[in-house]
Amino acid sequence: MPAVIYSVSKTKETPAKFNIGDLVKLRESFYKYYGRNHDVSECKYGIVMSTKWLYGARVYEVYWMPYSVVLKEMEHRLDLLSKGFK
Repeated sequence: MPAVIYSVSKTKETPAKFNIGDLVKLRESFYKYYGRNHDVSECKYGIVMSTKWLYGARVYEVYWMPYSVVLKEMEHRLDLLSKGFK
């Protein structure tokens, strides 16, 4: 009987760091790397709207306030401020 080996990506085994409805902000390391341009400095707080996998990495769609726009952010760019209601 042949042996069957299943391959699972290690990145998909890890649970999501943020859930839908969580309040997040950009990390200070993000500002140090990308600078404080006009668009980024308006993104004070964000609410996680959805999560998906893109090229083996988890990407979150975040609604930023008071900038009023949805942007895609990588997990390592975000800090948790509070958990959502779920």
